[in-house]
Amino acid sequence: MGGKLQLILGGADGESPLHHWDGLGAEWVDRHAFDAYWGKALGSVPGAATLNVTRYPGGSSLLLPDARRVSTWRHPDGTPFEAALEIVERRPVERIRLDDWCRGKAVQPDFISLNVQGCETDILVGTGNLLAHVLGLQLEVAFKPYYIDQPDFGTMFIWLRDQGFDFFDLYMPNHIGRMRSLVQGPSGTGQLFEAHTLWLRREELGWNPQTLAKQAVIAELYGQTEKAHELAAIGGLL
Repeated sequence: MGGKLQLILGGADGESPLHHWDGLGAEWVDRHAFDAYWGKALGSVPGAATLNVTRYPGGSSLLLPDARRVSTWRHPDGTPFEAALEIVERRPVERIRLDDWCRGKAVQPDFISLNVQGCETDILVGTGNLLAHVLGLQLEVAFKPYYIDQPDFGTMFIWLRDQGFDFFDLYMPNHIGRMRSLVQGPSGTGQLFEAHTLWLRREELGWNPQTLAKQAVIAELYGQTEKAHELAAIGGLL
């Protein structure tokens, strides 16, 4: 195939669900992790920012939780949703652009995975011209935003479509229950409020076999077998 896949992952707590990639070793992919706990954060505008550290570390964000909205939610186990998003620290961080970070490491990403609590679109804006060469994305999206100024799925869908990406699938859906309800539904029921999603760049005329092969690998890793075979056929790889 030539040239290893360049994978960037970022999360407010250093985590991003990438089990799809577990089968690929270092001979196939270079992983580049970015963690806001390093004292830096990603965004479209460089400068000083504040990381709102929450009681549940995975809820930490540059955005503020929407306390009014989440006050009526509960987790599947019945615990109040707002307790996890209680801010326990406001930590100063330096915000940098992803394109600057990539240039400093001489990386052109093929795939970006972000689980950054509402800041996904802003970070992608900060990729600048690099985004045009990204072949796939795994992004956490909100169907019912729970941070102030967090874009919802519809807003992200339109923006990503305009950037040349097609929505393919969702993974790890999370549901919310209602604090005012006198009954508690079974686990996995309730309103879908967030999930991780897969986006693939629409293939273009003139893509070389290496680019087609890279996206075919990405598609296959995420269970998109027919898409992977279509790309391989286009590239004369079968």
